[in-house]
Amino acid sequence: MTVVSTGKIESMNADDGSTGVGARVLQVDSLSVVFDGGRVVDSVSLEVARGEVVGLVGANGSGKTTLVRTIAGLASAESGVVRIDGRVASEAGGSDGVEMSQGDRARMLAYMPQLAESHPFTALETVLMGRYPHLGRFELEGSGDRELAWLAMERTSVTDFANRKLDTLSGGERQRVVLARVLVQQADVLLMDEPTASLDLRHQILTMDLVREDVASRDAGAVVILHDLSL
Repeated sequence: MTVVSTGKIESMNADDGSTGVGARVLQVDSLSVVFDGGRVVDSVSLEVARGEVVGLVGANGSGKTTLVRTIAGLASAESGVVRIDGRVASEAGGSDGVEMSQGDRARMLAYMPQLAESHPFTALETVLMGRYPHLGRFELEGSGDRELAWLAMERTSVTDFANRKLDTLSGGERQRVVLARVLVQQADVLLMDEPTASLDLRHQILTMDLVREDVASRDAGAVVILHDLSL
C-alpha cells in the first residue's frame, strides 16, 4: 500500500513504487482546488498502478475528501488534470474537447462517499444502481446484472436485508450496501472516502480485504481515505 499524506508522498513498498504491479490506471497532476477564496488542495499529484491500493491520510480538514471528490468529478479544480487509463477525465480550463464522456467516466470510476446515503430504495435496488453505467439508455438490468449484484451483496454480508429500504438500516448496514454497489460497478478506479466508518472491527477488516481482493482480481486501482493506519 502506498500512503499519500498532506504535503508529501510516502511509500510502504520496498521498491517505493518504481516497479509497480501494473500500468498506471490513475494519474493526478498538479491538482488545486479553491473554496471561498481559500486553497483547499494545493498542487497535488499522485499515481495509482493497476493492482495497487493507495491510502490517503491526513488531519481533519486537510482536504482529503475534497481531493477525492475532485478526482471523481464532483468538485471543480482551479488547475490540474486527471487521467484514467491514460485518457483525460477532467482538466481545469478545458482540454479542447478531448475529455472522456460522462458515460465512460461513470464506467471507469466508482465513488464511495464517507456517509452512506439514506433513501427509500431497497438494498438490492441500491446495489443494482452500480450496474447503470453499463446499461444503454432506457435499458433495464438483466439476469446477469442481478447475479453480479447478489454476489456483491453476499461478499459484503447484506443479503439478509436485500428487500429492506435503505432508510430503515443502520449506518453500518447502509455502508456495506454502498460498498456492494461500488464493487458491482466493476470500475477501473475505486475512490473510497472512509469506507470503514460506522463499521465494527470485523466489518472494517472485511471491507479492506474486499477492496484489496477486488483490486487484485480485476487489475484495478483504488484510493482509500483512512484514519486507522493499521487497516
